[in-house]
Amino acid sequence: MVLAYDHPWPISYPPELDGGLGFRDAGIDQAISDIIQHARKGFPLEPEQLYLPFAPFIGAEILSRLLEFYSNLQGLTFAGNDIFKSVEACEILNNNVHGLVYLNLLSCDIPEEGLNYIRNMPSLDTFIHESTFFPGLIGCIPPEVQGTRRSLKINLTVISDIPGSLLSDELTETVAEFNYYRDRSILSRLGFQVYEIAAQHPFMGPLSAAHCLKELVGVLSDSRCSRHWADSPSLLNGIFCKGYRPDVQAGLPVTMSPEPWEDYEDDDGTRLMVTHWAGDTYVCFSEWTTDFHGQRMLEKYTADVYLGRYMNYFVRGDITKKCDELRTWFGDGWKVRGAQDFMHSPHADSGRGQATMEGMELRSGHEFDEGYEGMAFERTSSSEESGEDGDTEIEDI
Repeated sequence: MVLAYDHPWPISYPPELDGGLGFRDAGIDQAISDIIQHARKGFPLEPEQLYLPFAPFIGAEILSRLLEFYSNLQGLTFAGNDIFKSVEACEILNNNVHGLVYLNLLSCDIPEEGLNYIRNMPSLDTFIHESTFFPGLIGCIPPEVQGTRRSLKINLTVISDIPGSLLSDELTETVAEFNYYRDRSILSRLGFQVYEIAAQHPFMGPLSAAHCLKELVGVLSDSRCSRHWADSPSLLNGIFCKGYRPDVQAGLPVTMSPEPWEDYEDDDGTRLMVTHWAGDTYVCFSEWTTDFHGQRMLEKYTADVYLGRYMNYFVRGDITKKCDELRTWFGDGWKVRGAQDFMHSPHADSGRGQATMEGMELRSGHEFDEGYEGMAFERTSSSEESGEDGDTEIEDI
């Protein structure tokens, strides 16, 4: 597994540790202390990524001190180590002041309790480990991974044939309503012809999910994209395997049935509903949350709100900047604003689907009962709809 993982980063250590296996514990500890206190050439004092793969001379105590000292640390590569055999050892990973975003523990033996602790680290977005790769290799999500925090289910629906009797604004509202409620009868009773595929990723955080979603929107908006692409399970698997950093493959997703899945209350994972029609893409993230009284409720978010919640775990910096750029690109509605940056399909220029979501607002108040009642789509005046839609420049990232 380690050999199969194409990692471009060089493995090198400061001279003080370049033969550390021959040191006594006290000598290693002193060498690490010196490195922490004094920068070395090629080893900056405040790195964002710390690479310590296959470093058996780094024990739990030293790793804890490193994580505490490097306050700007975003990522840690600690593959091939053998110190995470208890939950207490895994708790070391939460010692960083701002929280780790990227974690590579490939070839580390970690018990299921330790893995659950890592999955619940609120800042963690990308987790490289056998538990995030093996499900994709065997084509099955193990029961212990089903419904865990940061597991991501993706459902893509592509609408191809549109009933001619409906007006474009009615179609827009119908498609947006379906994407929110995930009720197939909304489309079937109107004679829509749809194609669906679905996949599940064992671990994918908000930032990586948003990057992958942006790539998916680009594929769907490309005029060369045919219905056969959208009907291929490999489409989602090939996109939702990447991290927020382009040089990282963040685990492997598993193809799953597009049949509607149950929203079980004990499921801590995330669902992403994507619906594409006539050049427009609608997205909806949903998660079960627990309030102060212990009550569970299913909350649904636009991409903008979903990323905004994740940003709350960080002070202003590189990660929040990446999130802000993506939020600007997606826009604050259920329809993806940035899709206009891509080449649209021929249908997008035919007059169908030109009604905008700016004139439509979904009221929810984040309060959901079993039937999701009390929610409605509101329309604003037609003058508000015409506006400047399509003329807004979206900054490339």
